[in-house]
Amino acid sequence: MDAESRPAHPDPAAAAHADPAVADPTTAQCSPCPLLHDPALERRVHDLGTDLLSVARRSRRSVLSGTFWSDKMMDWASRDQAFKLQLFRFIDAFPSLGTPGEIYGQLVAHLTAPGVKPPPGLRLAVKAGGVFKGLTAWILSRRISSTARRFIAAADAEEAVKVLEKLWLSDTAHTVTLLGEKCLSLDDARKYQGDYLHLLRAASDAAAKWPARARAETDHLGPIPRANISIKASSLHPHLDPANQESAIEELLEMMLPILSEAKQGSVQLHLDMEESELKGIIFGLLKRCAETSDVEIGVVLQAYLRSAEDDAQDLIGWTRATGRQITVRLVKGAYWDYEKARAERTGQPVPVWTLKSDSDACFERVAARLVDAIPKSPDEGGIKLALGSHNLRSIVAVLALLGRSGLPENAVELQMLYGMAEGLKAAAVERELRLREYIPIGPLVQGMAYLVRRLLENTSNESWLKLGSTYGADPDDLLASPHRSDECAADGQETG
Repeated sequence: MDAESRPAHPDPAAAAHADPAVADPTTAQCSPCPLLHDPALERRVHDLGTDLLSVARRSRRSVLSGTFWSDKMMDWASRDQAFKLQLFRFIDAFPSLGTPGEIYGQLVAHLTAPGVKPPPGLRLAVKAGGVFKGLTAWILSRRISSTARRFIAAADAEEAVKVLEKLWLSDTAHTVTLLGEKCLSLDDARKYQGDYLHLLRAASDAAAKWPARARAETDHLGPIPRANISIKASSLHPHLDPANQESAIEELLEMMLPILSEAKQGSVQLHLDMEESELKGIIFGLLKRCAETSDVEIGVVLQAYLRSAEDDAQDLIGWTRATGRQITVRLVKGAYWDYEKARAERTGQPVPVWTLKSDSDACFERVAARLVDAIPKSPDEGGIKLALGSHNLRSIVAVLALLGRSGLPENAVELQMLYGMAEGLKAAAVERELRLREYIPIGPLVQGMAYLVRRLLENTSNESWLKLGSTYGADPDDLLASPHRSDECAADGQETG
């Protein structure tokens, strides 16, 4: 899943037309995955995946259905890249439009751009004009707002706790995050800090009143906190400078101290979201300083699409073993591919990410194998508690197979998926009694539009497992095919999606 937010793209919708690139080889550590040389383990992956897929398809509720999709606008967008680009640019600009006339004017401007062919119903609305301007603007406003609430759970903490309780009663845990794209001043940072503290208290107070749900509040070692909050480092500091890493870490730690104290008091687990790769050292450093300062349960995100992912995993594993500390690692593919590529091209540096989707998938499994081996087997042993932030069936069942090989129970790993997405896969996970947590973004619509556009891009991507596996019924053998190849650690080719 690429269960973290990303910095605002100069044009968030332009990711729909991102050009492929060839990355220079790097010297990052790469080791063969156990699945590459173990046919029996690969058969186990196929068996687990086929079983889970059948349940997911039986219970699926497609993201491409519902009120917003009744006119098949998203299906049209997935087939017409020019329309998708302009539609998502319009959606991204929507919160800044104040009147029906502005909404209609921007709609016409985007959907009459050269090469854009809207679906028939929308084409008629654009051409009609006159008295239909207000009606068209009203309908679109309702649909965009309702769609945003499919992926953005609530506007504030008070509204969010009702969503969290509903999930809890269905045996699903949560991690809540505040929407927003970086703070611009110290005043912004202090406001975010206050908002996190308010959210911590609200989530903790609500969770204390919920009935017991063993699957959601225990792992293979025992109880885990009911409430879980994800934090963006860049929301707590306006000018994070990788060139002054130690100073940035200390200043962030000062902002985190009240949050750590409140989390400890309220039995809330904290999780540091990962952002662009240039901030990786700061975020990993902040994790370690927080863990040294407080014994609150804490975790971090690790991005498998980075060529450095195996080195990053090994660094965290070595640190937990040296300190005896347990941390949670949310392993994701990564949500910043176009940003990382554009920045590398602009600065003349090697592209830090794998540029073939299959190489990111293969790296995910190699890193997961390392992290599975680092899962602690007793409460007093340092190590990594693994969470899989993915909607990709192959990625999930590959790790379940690796758990079995290591003699660990399935509740030693947690599945994490985005709110409003992969509903069939979530239902299958619950039916299989797998441990599931949803990533819950909250905040005003205006702060969530960049996030919304990213979710829409993911759902209309021709490479998306959500589309191929859940909506279009692709062959299970294709969906569960191994991403590994004998030369997978060598230089890779072009990004496919």
